[in-house]
Amino acid sequence: MTTPSRALGQGVASLIPAPADSLSAAARARAALAAVQTASIPIVVLDGVAALLEELEHSTEDEEIRDAARDATAYLRRAAS
Repeated sequence: MTTPSRALGQGVASLIPAPADSLSAAARARAALAAVQTASIPIVVLDGVAALLEELEHSTEDEEIRDAARDATAYLRRAAS
């Protein structure tokens, strides 16, 4: 998984829980998506959310979740470009 760089500051860390936390990839992705739904988002934050979704895509056995994570990742990557 790609970890947001220190240059992003603590604001991003508060939006996207760190992998060391006891939260699953799905919970971290859910928290990040909830945080970005109603705010103006810097592109680098969209990249961080996409990275969490990619981690979820690769870590789940559930095909429906994997497909949803893949679709959401593609959407965010397009939005960030």
